[in-house]
Amino acid sequence: MSAFLYFFSSLKAPPTDDVLAKMGVLDRFKGSRPSRGVPEPGPNGLQGMMVTCSDGDMPSYDAAAQEWRECAGGKYWLGFVKGSPPGPSDLLRAPFTSGELLMPLGDGNLWGITCQAALPSYWDVDAGGEAFNQVCPECRALSDEADRVYRAQKAVEAVMKAPDDMPEAESAALLKALEDACLSPEEELAIAVEALAQSYRGGVYEIAALRLLSKELAHCVNLALIDHPSVQPAGGEAKKKGKS
Repeated sequence: MSAFLYFFSSLKAPPTDDVLAKMGVLDRFKGSRPSRGVPEPGPNGLQGMMVTCSDGDMPSYDAAAQEWRECAGGKYWLGFVKGSPPGPSDLLRAPFTSGELLMPLGDGNLWGITCQAALPSYWDVDAGGEAFNQVCPECRALSDEADRVYRAQKAVEAVMKAPDDMPEAESAALLKALEDACLSPEEELAIAVEALAQSYRGGVYEIAALRLLSKELAHCVNLALIDHPSVQPAGGEAKKKGKS
């Protein structure tokens, strides 16, 4: 099993949950987080603590055998053993229990994208007693981003389907709607990272270290998030399950 390594040069003892939360990486860890227990030299030449997010053996720092990058303005360093980067099965938060779409990303592995309609949710009622489906609080930000993707895609499709003889005023309105809804490549990348982080223990630095996304792949992940029919899942069949 492969795992990411995290080096904190500011620490003299293994990190607590509070420390990991301040560093912005608490959600990367589950269960135990092995460390060597004492400060040691790291990739920046300073003494610090190295921890891993798996239950496997804790290696020592080895510049020749490991690949490292500085993260979050130097708050920590992220690494992995060369030739053995973590894959989807190493980083999966929990087995998929609802809609997923498997697609190959930049490392050649198949990664699962949970569609918006399958995000964890529950039934609620409004003040009038009307029942409605409510996305769980921890997923609402991603659901809102999926709504943005949906609006942008609908605006693109409306322009593409517009007849050549459309009146100028209507054409201008369509183009204005497209301009308002359009997502920049940076926004699409951020949404793709958030979509992957829904299912996998990682964020922008981990995804960058694995070279998972390009501009084109980020767009495909965005479309998978809204279950767009243009996205072809691996093997031609979506690995989906209905919501319980």
